[in-house]
Amino acid sequence: LRVAMADNHDKKRSETMQYKWFSNHNILAACVFIDIFAVSLIVPLLPIRFKELGVSPVMIGMIGSVYSISQIVGGIVLGIISDRIEDRRLVILLSFIGAAISYAMVGSANSISILILSRIVVGTVKQT
Repeated sequence: LRVAMADNHDKKRSETMQYKWFSNHNILAACVFIDIFAVSLIVPLLPIRFKELGVSPVMIGMIGSVYSISQIVGGIVLGIISDRIEDRRLVILLSFIGAAISYAMVGSANSISILILSRIVVGTVKQT
């Protein structure tokens, strides 16, 4: 009887170990790593994009202010949404998707208005 119980325990343990890499914690850690990696690729390119589009130093300061204001507003709105929705993973997913859209906008921006819009989008949804 003890041998049968030990075999059953070993099977359960091997099944548990098999799915340990795909736990919610590891998936979240991978998403955060990808997000931080994307930020480290995009943010250093912003001054280059500003120069390519002919943005004045005053306008760069305004764009930074718009980003900060949208972060304040987005933090409040996403905080309220996160408190009212039972599944907070949806809010985190929204944050990652919005940031990805914003980074794509930075890469494809051909005018100052698209660049400003991208900073508003990332400021609003990027609360990670």
